[in-house]
Amino acid sequence: MRKIMIIGCGGHAKSMLDTIASGGEYEIAGFISKEASEHFSYRGYGTIGTDADLEQLLKSGIRYAGIGIGYMGEGTIREQLYDRLKKCGFLLPAIVDRTAVIAEDVSLGEGTFVGKAAVINAAARIGNMAIINTGSIIEHDCMIGAFSHVAVGAVVCGGARIGKRCLIGANATILQEKVVEDNVTVGAGAVVVRRAEADTTVLGVPADRVIHNRNK
Repeated sequence: MRKIMIIGCGGHAKSMLDTIASGGEYEIAGFISKEASEHFSYRGYGTIGTDADLEQLLKSGIRYAGIGIGYMGEGTIREQLYDRLKKCGFLLPAIVDRTAVIAEDVSLGEGTFVGKAAVINAAARIGNMAIINTGSIIEHDCMIGAFSHVAVGAVVCGGARIGKRCLIGANATILQEKVVEDNVTVGAGAVVVRRAEADTTVLGVPADRVIHNRNK
């Protein structure tokens, strides 16, 4: 069976392990921590190395990796890890929970994670390393950009476009055909009724409170 390791030692890593274990397609090797002093164990799986050990782990026969680190306030962390793993030569499969419902013509990018009871409807396109989290809904013809995170219970209505490195907060709603540009945070419970400009945080119902993100 194909061996896979999970990068990270936190809540999202636990969710990823549960999904991989229930799917039965991979043999889980264990977790990768950032520092040697970080010891982590979950359901009998522990740490097998650190970021410094990636090349050696690949040589040992572990060819597959999943990034079990969530949005962490910005999508660049996942992007940097993705680039490093790809340069080493790892393969990053899409990890899809068996309880998710995905239309036959959906495109799932490399390293995407789809959580429990998520729904991705017809002709939707999901970019590399996106997270479609528990109970979220991506409707028909939507596009979710690379390294973006659609959080628990969020709804992206038909034909909406989400850019790269975005966070769509828990229970937020993006109305049909609306555009969320790159590097946008949509607050929990917000309702986006118009274009959300790049490098902003939008809040409220409707999401008309706009904060320009720092260092942009």
